[in-house]
Amino acid sequence: MKRSAIRYVFLTALAVVITAGLAASGGTQSSGNTAAGPVTVRKSFSLLNPSFQQMPVPPDVDVNNNEWADIFKKELPDIDINWIIVPPDQLTQRINILVGSGDIPDCLPMNMAQMISWSDMGIIRNINGLYESSYQNIYNFLTEDDLKTTRYNGNQYGIAIPGNRLENPNVLCIRTDWLDKLGLSMPKTIDELYNVLYAFTYKDPDGNGKDDTYGIAGCTNSNISFNHMMQIFGSFGVIYGGGGYNFSKVGNQIIPDIIRPEMRDALAFFARLYKDGLMDKDTFNMTAPQLEDKGTRGIVGLWGFAANGIAARAYPNMQKANPNARVALFIQPPAPDGKLYYPVGRNGGGMRGVSAKCKNVDAVMEFFNWMIGQDMSTLPYYTLNADMVYQKPDHSDAEALDGKYLVEKTQDKLTAQEWADRWRMCYRTHMGTMQVAPDNILLDINATRVKLGIANQFHLDAQLFAQKNGVTNAAAIQGPAYAEYMNDIISYWEETLASIVTGAKPITAWDDFVKFFYANGGQKVIDEATALNS
Repeated sequence: MKRSAIRYVFLTALAVVITAGLAASGGTQSSGNTAAGPVTVRKSFSLLNPSFQQMPVPPDVDVNNNEWADIFKKELPDIDINWIIVPPDQLTQRINILVGSGDIPDCLPMNMAQMISWSDMGIIRNINGLYESSYQNIYNFLTEDDLKTTRYNGNQYGIAIPGNRLENPNVLCIRTDWLDKLGLSMPKTIDELYNVLYAFTYKDPDGNGKDDTYGIAGCTNSNISFNHMMQIFGSFGVIYGGGGYNFSKVGNQIIPDIIRPEMRDALAFFARLYKDGLMDKDTFNMTAPQLEDKGTRGIVGLWGFAANGIAARAYPNMQKANPNARVALFIQPPAPDGKLYYPVGRNGGGMRGVSAKCKNVDAVMEFFNWMIGQDMSTLPYYTLNADMVYQKPDHSDAEALDGKYLVEKTQDKLTAQEWADRWRMCYRTHMGTMQVAPDNILLDINATRVKLGIANQFHLDAQLFAQKNGVTNAAAIQGPAYAEYMNDIISYWEETLASIVTGAKPITAWDDFVKFFYANGGQKVIDEATALNS
C-alpha cells in the first residue's frame, strides 16, 4: 500500500468522529524465565520536550508522576520515560548547557544546523535503516522531503516529525467593520493597501474621536522579526517568515530571498509605513501575545496571528469588547507576476535527535512509532490542541485516562480550571493526526468540523489560502556551510531589517547587507544549497 493511501485509511476515521487524538510513547521488552516465572526487563530513556508556550508545569506537580505522565505508564508498561520539560524561551540555553556538560538526554529536539554540528561532533547517532526495518508506522507517514531534512553525509540522523503547515497557518486578519465605516473596499494593490492603512490610522475608524489606532502591527516570533507580516512580503514576490529563512530557485541557483532585489522593494514599503506613522511603533518589541492583545482591543486594523488563535480566541474576545467588530482573512495584493506567495514549510514539526550515548534506541523509536499507529476512536491520549478538553460523561472534572470522553470547546468557552490545566500540553510531541494528515484529509476534516459548528470558517479559509498559494523552501536540505555561516548572516540581517524599517538607516543599508552576505560565506551557502537541493 502506498504511503498516501496508508495515511488516508488511518485518518479518515477522524473526519467521522471529530475527536482528534494522539497516543504517546512506545517500548519493547525482553523476557526470561526464573523459578518465580517470566521476568520483564524494562527499558528507559530521557526525553527533553518544550512546554506549551511559556506555561510552566505547576510547582506542586512532578512531571514524571501525574495523570498525564501516567498515560504512558499505563499504555506502555515496559518503558520508563524520564520527562525533562523546559519552557521554549529557555530551551536553547538548556540544550547548550546539557550538550556542553555531556549530560545529554537520550532524545531531544534539534534544528538542521544543530543536527549537522552534533553529528560531526559525535553527539547524536545515525538511525540508518531503523524506520524501514522495524518502525513502519513512522516510515509510512514520512514523505521523501521529510526524510531529506534529517539526512547528512549520506546518513539518516534524527527522527523527522511530519509537519503540515496548513494545520494552523499564520495569516493576516483585517477589520472589515472599519473598512465599511470608512467606505473602503478590500485593497487589491499595494497603493490601495497603503491608502487603507492610512485611513485606519488617521480617519478614526473606531469612531471614538481619539487618535489611538494604527493601520498595521507586527511582532517578533521565533527570533524572526516581522514574522506575522509575511503575507505582505509575498506582494513583492519574496518569501519571508513561516518558520525560517526561505530560499528560492533563481535561474540555476538556489538563493536566500533576503538577498533578492525584490526584498529591497519590500523593505522600502515597510519603511514608508513606519515613517508615515501607519505602523505601530512597538512592532519590533512586541511579543505575539501583546500583538494579539492590541488586535483584540481594537488598536490595530491589520495584524497577523495563528489562524485558530484569531478564530477561537481573539475574535470572540474582540466581540465581547465591541459586538460590532468584524474581521476577515486578508488576502494580500498579488506580486507583479500575479501570484500570491505564502510560506509553507516542509517538516513543520521539526526533528528529534537520539544521543550517541542512548542505550535504548529501540525504545525511543518505538515511542514515536506507537504514537501514530493507533485507532482514532479509542485513543487514551490526543493532540493536546488548546481548544480540546477531556471530560467525564457528567461533564465534571477534566479527565484523560479513559479517552472516550472528548468534548471539543472553543477557547473562549474554557473554564478557569481548563485554562489552568493547559500545562498538560507539555507532553505533546507534534506526532499528532492533524500534524501528519495530508492536505486533502486535513481540509476535509476541518470542513466537516465547520459544518458541525465546532470549528470556525476563518480557520478553514486560512488553510485553503495556504494550500492554494503555499510556497515551500527550495533549500529543504542544508549542510555544513549553512551551519557555519548563516547564524552571523541572519543576525546581521535582523539588525539591517529593523534599522531600515525604523528609518535608522537608509534603504542602501540593504545593499551593504548583500555585500556582507557574500563576504561572509554567502556564496558557499548558495553553492551548497544548490548542490544539495537540485
